[in-house]
Amino acid sequence: MGRTEEHEASREEDALRDAARRPYRDRQINFEVQNAPLRPLSDTYHRLMSGSWFQLLGLCFSAYLVAIAGFAVLFMLGGDCVDNARPGYFPDMFWFSVQTFSTIGYGGMAPSTIYAHVLVTLESFVGLFGVAMGTALIYSRFARPSARVIFTESLVVRERNGVPSLQMRIANERRNQVIDAQVNLSVLVEISSDEGERMRRMIPLRLERERAILFTMTWTLFHTIDEESPLYGLTPENIEDKAILFLATFGGTDDALMQPVFTRRFFLPEDVAFEHRFADVITYGEEHIHLDLGKINDIESL
Repeated sequence: MGRTEEHEASREEDALRDAARRPYRDRQINFEVQNAPLRPLSDTYHRLMSGSWFQLLGLCFSAYLVAIAGFAVLFMLGGDCVDNARPGYFPDMFWFSVQTFSTIGYGGMAPSTIYAHVLVTLESFVGLFGVAMGTALIYSRFARPSARVIFTESLVVRERNGVPSLQMRIANERRNQVIDAQVNLSVLVEISSDEGERMRRMIPLRLERERAILFTMTWTLFHTIDEESPLYGLTPENIEDKAILFLATFGGTDDALMQPVFTRRFFLPEDVAFEHRFADVITYGEEHIHLDLGKINDIESL
């Protein structure tokens, strides 16, 4: 093979490697589902719980306004059906709908026909139902337990007991304890079969200690890069070939809430620092142990 062919093959390998990492560049698994069955209302609760607070509150407020405006239009269709409201005047009907929906009832406007009384009955029911649903959703989001666990921004590779070791550190932001905590670390690799079929696989990395009866402050995890490790022979030059990304997960039981908590973190190959160590974040005083979370991401060269 000539230099031109070698250069083209190298460029093709680089392009394939870059394409394999592109969906994870923002340290998330970015994917789209195509040709799925259209069931817009079958998983509404999950959609609401997995969205942001801004999306949830915005949707609730939008639904509130749409319901009020819809009933205001229905009141307008009834003609002169509301006392002290101008017939056919939308703002008056809108504000009357607000009072009815929220069961405020200032007394300035009141239904005067059977048609209006029926609409008031329906709108008050919709209002009560909407308040109950909105309260349940917001409480569910607010009360959902979360693990305030910090993963360091970098992984480090250094020798430990004479053997290369991949190390990761986590810290607890809360002054609580996590019972029966467990950490898993995996590497996503791309492999090829004998037939040339390419596939991706998440391979677990064995940790020296992956469970802790009680997790309080910090925890450094060690993966020994020996002959049995999928990262055996890892160097700064070949890390792009050996790993697409690393996935770390943390789970346990919050002792204050007595509820399971979970979090995770993705690391890209450029997040791995060779021949570095994590800076010390714990100091011991006369009465307290001091944990400096401002240094949690600091690493030092060896």
